[in-house]
Amino acid sequence: MKQKDVLGQTGEKIAATYLQNKGYKILERNWRGRFGEIDIIAQEKNQIVFVEVKARQSKDFGLPEEAVDFKKQNKLVRTALEYLQKNPTKLSFRFDVIGIEFKSFSNYKISHIKNAFLR
Repeated sequence: MKQKDVLGQTGEKIAATYLQNKGYKILERNWRGRFGEIDIIAQEKNQIVFVEVKARQSKDFGLPEEAVDFKKQNKLVRTALEYLQKNPTKLSFRFDVIGIEFKSFSNYKISHIKNAFLR
C-alpha cells in the first residue's frame, strides 16, 4: 500500500473518532455511489453530515481542506444526492470538510469546517 493511501486511511480513522467524540453518529464510511465516494456520512442531532477528509504531511500544496475545489464539491453533491435517494430521510443535510495536517502519524492538527460549501 502506498504511503499516500495509508495517510488517507489514517486521516479518515482520526476524523471518524474526532466526530464520534463530538457526539456525531457515524452512519457510513467510504460510501460509494456512481459519481464517487463520500469519506464519512454522519448524523449530528437532526442533520445528516457528508464529510470529506483531506490529509497532508506538508503545506507544499496548501492546506488539506483547500484541496476540496469546485469540481470535488460538485462530485460530493451528486454522490450525496444519490445517497439520499437510496436512504430517504426528512433530516436536513450539510457538507463538512476535515483537514488533517500530519507532522507524524501521532502528531497532527485537525481543522473542521462545518458547512464548508452550500448547495
